Amino acid sequence: MIRHDLMSGLLLDLGCGGGYATEYYLDLGIHAIGLDIHKELRDVKRRAPALELVHSDGRFLPFNNATFHTIVSIDVLEHVPYSSADRLLTGMKRVLGKIGILYISVSNRYEILEPHTLIPFLTWFPRSWWNSISRSKFDVSPYTVKRLRELCRRTGFSCEDFTWFYASEKLRDRVYWQ
Repeated sequence: MIRHDLMSGLLLDLGCGGGYATEYYLDLGIHAIGLDIHKELRDVKRRAPALELVHSDGRFLPFNNATFHTIVSIDVLEHVPYSSADRLLTGMKRVLGKIGILYISVSNRYEILEPHTLIPFLTWFPRSWWNSISRSKFDVSPYTVKRLRELCRRTGFSCEDFTWFYASEKLRDRVYWQ
């Protein structure tokens, strides 16, 4: 749930992947920059030449202090090891303005259908079971609300939980269940 009235100024789509959300923001008239660590950004640039894209690791943001008014990070944090999460959010805090807003959507520890492997209830099991259950190395660190709140507290962010909204949207989305 993104409040468009809060998204004035420059927006950073941190972990933009295929650039679809960045493109969506631009279509709304929001000046957005996409950042991702993967080299596939060249392919994204060919598909959508109007996008402003930066190839970088989010833990080492190549921007000046207070560059952005809004940072959106959709399904990225769970791909950052817990040991590096403080560095990532501290960097986000640095590049946000004083009244900046950070939106994080993160894989939930208690999701019914784990979105990366599509294995039901996988994240409900102890982490030591994940690699043996999944076919490949399971390199995801899902969050509980408690863990995310603590991360936000340590890095100077306040936290407002919209899990209820996100979960209700997933339950209503028939494509998600096919």
